[in-house]
Amino acid sequence: MSVVLETITRLARCFHHTYILLDALDEIAADERTSLLKALNEIITNARLSNINLLMTSRREPYLVDGFHNLLLEEISWTTSNVDEDINLYVTEIVDKEPKLSRWSVELRVEIVQTLSNKAKGMFRWIECQVDVLKKCRRPYDVKKALGSLPQTLDETYKRILLAVEEEDRIYVARLLTWVIFTPEPLCLDLLAEAIIFELDSSELNPDQRFADPNDILDLCRNMFGDSSSCSIPRFDGHKEHHSHLTLSHYSIQEYLLSERVT
Repeated sequence: MSVVLETITRLARCFHHTYILLDALDEIAADERTSLLKALNEIITNARLSNINLLMTSRREPYLVDGFHNLLLEEISWTTSNVDEDINLYVTEIVDKEPKLSRWSVELRVEIVQTLSNKAKGMFRWIECQVDVLKKCRRPYDVKKALGSLPQTLDETYKRILLAVEEEDRIYVARLLTWVIFTPEPLCLDLLAEAIIFELDSSELNPDQRFADPNDILDLCRNMFGDSSSCSIPRFDGHKEHHSHLTLSHYSIQEYLLSERVT
């Protein structure tokens, strides 16, 4: 973090005004919070950096409130009512463009938009998860039934997603989540497909347990994962193969799984 701070200091000297935007400050890893808060305090209080304009967005987390309590900062509270219009536009666009939703009658599409918008409580991620469920509906009856039993929170949403995993796949989903959450760097799909078939209490590997296509592991619990940018695996001939690597589709998944709220 000291290197980053020094770099910012040098760059700031090249301009009359420098603008820095830090989005989702609350999502920083726990082991990096102290150093980040120290660096931000330095930027805010150092007279030599008075030309830096800093905008930070975050949920109101106690460690951030405590970390900035001695500073004169302008705070703007953003409530769910501020994003209601954006939520409505977002849902409307999805329903209009997603083939499996746009096929329904105008009346049912309006009901989908109104129901999701009214229950989202400002959570775009919540909407994404409910849309995935609605896309699987084959009849208007199924859509209305799903709309009538929507989970109230993200926690409840994730709980339902995990409970819906097929019994024989649950061990692989558990291993996959463990690898993705606790590995310092994202792993390629190929490596993860190999890693999750290993039995910890066995020294042998049954080749019949291998997935025919590494991409098939995405189908184990698709709502939880998303492929990110490609990574490279060195080959024996010196060339590199490029593969997609796997990450959680949203930071709130890790937050939920590592919390005491999981039952």
